[in-house]
Amino acid sequence: MKSRLKILEKLLSPDGSIYLHLDWNETHYAKVLMDEIFGRNSFQREIIWRIGWISGYKTKAKNYIRNHDTLLYYTKNPNDFIFNKVIIPYSKGYKRRDGSLPKGKGYPLEDTWNCSEIDRLDSIQIKSFSKEKTGFFTQKNENLLKRIIEASSNIGDFVLDSFAGSGTTGAVAHKMGRKWIMIEMGKHAETHIIPRMKRVISGKDSTGITKDVGFNGGGGFRYCVLGKSAIKKDEMGIIEMSVDNGELIEAICKIECFKLIEQDFFRSSKLHGVINGKRYCNVAEDFVTQDYIDDLSNEISEDESLVVYAMKNTSGLKLRANIEVKKMPRDIMKKFKIR
Repeated sequence: MKSRLKILEKLLSPDGSIYLHLDWNETHYAKVLMDEIFGRNSFQREIIWRIGWISGYKTKAKNYIRNHDTLLYYTKNPNDFIFNKVIIPYSKGYKRRDGSLPKGKGYPLEDTWNCSEIDRLDSIQIKSFSKEKTGFFTQKNENLLKRIIEASSNIGDFVLDSFAGSGTTGAVAHKMGRKWIMIEMGKHAETHIIPRMKRVISGKDSTGITKDVGFNGGGGFRYCVLGKSAIKKDEMGIIEMSVDNGELIEAICKIECFKLIEQDFFRSSKLHGVINGKRYCNVAEDFVTQDYIDDLSNEISEDESLVVYAMKNTSGLKLRANIEVKKMPRDIMKKFKIR
């Protein structure tokens, strides 16, 4: 977690907040780690979230029955951060302990959640028939994320979840008019998150907070796949940086019907695609000069041919009969933001 939290601290906006959701077994270790990275002064609250009622097998434990998770709440700047105070509206017919009617707008949210009759926030994991459930084991409630996002961001702000899981954070942020970024290493991006976000955007998702916030669909998102590592090692184990745009190369090869040449981990080829074992291509992001062409010409024999796809090239290039230079398709250049 340390390396990830260091990156998140850098990404966090000056008036931003970060919430880390943990169970009883790890929260104390994480508190010390977050104090180190964010600073003890940036620690705002330890929020205790009561999971809900207890029943069944868990009540058999020969111990106190565990019934809560913990959220550690930190800010980037301990003296200047977004916080919109959350007020829980009084229920109809609510009276104070002395029998009088309340005068305020509602009950101000405290740092123990789902611990009173007026604050109902049971985990969907204990609700057998919750329509929110996606089948993801650690899925969170939409109303839990609504509470956090409402308190610590405003409409139009960015909300980031670097452990996206089933996509609850993005779904809630989208419904609440926030911009969002979700990151997921597993297959959940395709099996859970994308189908869920498509339902949200189409207006077909009526679960969770949809009705509460009056969301009727709309918006969109972009799905990006992390490319190959830009760090490579040569035969001696020396690290060198590669700036090849792997996704661009794949796109050009696909459009122009070249079979992609897989790159070796230790040595990358200057030839990116091939047709019938005789015609090769090179996708050039650099400015194509005569030296660039001369270097590539050494990669092919006289009975083979080469086409170089370039964004720009110098005029007056001297090309062998089996080498040609073509400009990249305009729509590809636009998609990959090549100028």
